[in-house]
Amino acid sequence: MQRRSLVIRSIYAACLLVAGLNHASILIRHGILWDYWGAPWPSAIYWTSLTVLDPLVAVLLFVRPRLGILLTAALVVAYGATLINRGSLT
Repeated sequence: MQRRSLVIRSIYAACLLVAGLNHASILIRHGILWDYWGAPWPSAIYWTSLTVLDPLVAVLLFVRPRLGILLTAALVVAYGATLINRGSLT
């Protein structure tokens, strides 16, 4: 069971690290004040914060697994909320 947990956490961590790199590349290209194609400012702040949050949560998946899993779920739920807010899921 521990091996399966490690594999699953590793997959999530890899996804979070790639996502963090993606957000970093967006900041490099567009700057920290970019509005993400006209998104409301709370949504833009959320997307920008993922540059730091994604890698941090990836590390927590191994250092503090329960907290890392909880925060990973929170990021996924918040992501869904931003899509609903923009009308992408309606």
